[in-house]
Amino acid sequence: MEKLIKAVLNDLDEIYSMGYDAWGEGSLYSDYLIECRTSTKYKSGTWYVLNVDGEHISSCILYNISDKVIGIGSLATKSEKRKLGYGSLLIKKVLARNEADTYFLWSDISPSYYEKIGFAVVDQKLQVHDDSKLMYYPNETKINTKHLPNYF
Repeated sequence: MEKLIKAVLNDLDEIYSMGYDAWGEGSLYSDYLIECRTSTKYKSGTWYVLNVDGEHISSCILYNISDKVIGIGSLATKSEKRKLGYGSLLIKKVLARNEADTYFLWSDISPSYYEKIGFAVVDQKLQVHDDSKLMYYPNETKINTKHLPNYF
């Protein structure tokens, strides 16, 4: 059974470990954990996990950007569970909660992954980072291009 669960303090090291290979940037695991534990960015959001039959499989963090606008960040899945659809299932469960009118995320992977879920890429001329694409959901949303979020 798959459930979306709001993470608690005891879940955080397990959550951080899901992204170590992607975001650890060659640092020692112990140093990476310290960086995550002290991250102002990570403390400003709310972590969620996809729990499958009692095991935390995928995680992401949600940021309240403004009224009815949420940012989704740091999507990660345990390495041995990748390519099985758990990351997209987690995002779908977050979206199904209908807590916002608009969701943003920064895609560091091919945007097609998120387009399959219903996200659209913000116009190229409005992109501010070369290695990450700002995307929004739902794709038919009329977004305010004067108030796009910076990286979160």
